[in-house]
Amino acid sequence: MEISKVKDFTFSESQDIVFGYRVMGNQLWYEKKKEVWIPICRQVPILSKKYKYLETGKTFYEISWDDHGAWKNVIVPALQISSRKELILLADDDLAVTDVNSKELVQYFDRYIDEYELSQGYLSSRIGYIKGHLIHPNILDDAVKVQPAKGGPEQVLEAFQEMGTVDSWGKEVFGKVRDVPDNVFYILGSFASVLVALLDVESFIIDYSGRAGKGKSTLLKVAATVWGKFGLVGSWADNLVQIERKAEFLNSYPILLDDSKNARNQNAANFEQLVYFFVGGQTKGRGNLKGFQANSTWKNVLLSNGESSLLDYTESGGTARRVVILTGTPISEDTSTDPIYKAMRENYGVVGRVFVEKLKEMNEDELARIQKIYTSKKEQLFRYITGNDNVAKTLASHYAVVHTAGVLVNKFFNFGLELTFIDELYKRNLENATVDKNKQQLFKILERADGNRNLIWYSTQPPNYIAIDRKGEFCLVVDAVNQFLGKDANEIKNYWKEKGWVLDLSKQVKKNGHNIRCNTLNPDILKEWGFDFSYDPDKNI
Repeated sequence: MEISKVKDFTFSESQDIVFGYRVMGNQLWYEKKKEVWIPICRQVPILSKKYKYLETGKTFYEISWDDHGAWKNVIVPALQISSRKELILLADDDLAVTDVNSKELVQYFDRYIDEYELSQGYLSSRIGYIKGHLIHPNILDDAVKVQPAKGGPEQVLEAFQEMGTVDSWGKEVFGKVRDVPDNVFYILGSFASVLVALLDVESFIIDYSGRAGKGKSTLLKVAATVWGKFGLVGSWADNLVQIERKAEFLNSYPILLDDSKNARNQNAANFEQLVYFFVGGQTKGRGNLKGFQANSTWKNVLLSNGESSLLDYTESGGTARRVVILTGTPISEDTSTDPIYKAMRENYGVVGRVFVEKLKEMNEDELARIQKIYTSKKEQLFRYITGNDNVAKTLASHYAVVHTAGVLVNKFFNFGLELTFIDELYKRNLENATVDKNKQQLFKILERADGNRNLIWYSTQPPNYIAIDRKGEFCLVVDAVNQFLGKDANEIKNYWKEKGWVLDLSKQVKKNGHNIRCNTLNPDILKEWGFDFSYDPDKNI
């Protein structure tokens, strides 16, 4: 007997359900000995479906029972119906299981599995790309049921709702902000999130910065309406664990975080680590749902906003290659946001779901063409790069992903977007993110040495030193520089060398019998920047 729909499974007043167990008076009875029946449960729980968890292959079962006239369904790991200790936990879900009847119920479920051929499906605790499936909460063609962990992920899932049409969203919502190129890029970034795994690139951040009251939060909500309601928008005030759980659940869909100054206030010491953590795309195994794997990965886009750029909150120049910077005024000061909020309340979720449906319909040749579009755009953007600039190359991949999303949005929805603006945004971001940030790191080190000459080894070795003056040659100690720059030290120093700011990245400098590895500075650059590290008794106290 196959059971596929609980609502079609009804009991007669008295019937055998499995060997040794009978339904009588809407209760489950157990044959203790021949023709001697005793009631063991005031409800009649059945196993209505069998699931395989996509990421581990573990088995789960859906238990269903009549709870005061309404069917209740709970999905549990196979272990939970195989162990008295585990089964009794279902009392919290109002299943009538106790220390007294748990043994008989475990045996009952075992016989049920043996005697019934249950319909089977897949189970996932999160959405996005998983084991060849692109899971969207409102697309059921993969027969994958989404069972999120309780708490935050449940609330995020509830926000994947729909209203309106693709056309009405395109005209009434997107149409009200698409006159600004940065806005278009930002919204395309929301679509692009589901392409990150498909194109096998690392996660990245798109940050829109500008002074308060200029529509940044409104634009973030427009990006949310691609996939659902405003409940998808979170805050940088969330702690690291909350952001991790959201990233893990969304997986391929964008994380939307409002007002980056909250991150600075909440996580000032760890903000940079938070950026690296997100781009790294892997959990630390906290707060896993029983039966699901403890560690998960993700590949997606994080959309952020704030009065200041995210790069202003970090010390390492390496964050520059992980963040696409947009600046300006999303919505002009004399424009009322009332019409767009009205439109957003009436149009959400449909365009993103259709975007995913059309992606899923693509055959291998069409998917290969998507990859070619991305690769071609990335190589085109490389032409704007001077030298071997790894930061600029990584940024080019981010822009190419968004460009590819724009091509698909035009193809799927005929929005008629002119995408040449992406090149101009890329060139602007190169200047802001690469030169300024990496130069800033070198400036900080030089200013520290200039402000405290006791950190410079002139004739007498100080207790702690970060630089050496040797016959007019000014050198930064490699170990001190590496410690200051962190994990991106080599990448940043290579950039300094390419720009000619540093002449040597690992010169052995001999000082008073000591051999010390140093980065030697270009004296012309020091002069151009206004630094003079020659010995000065007034500065060297």
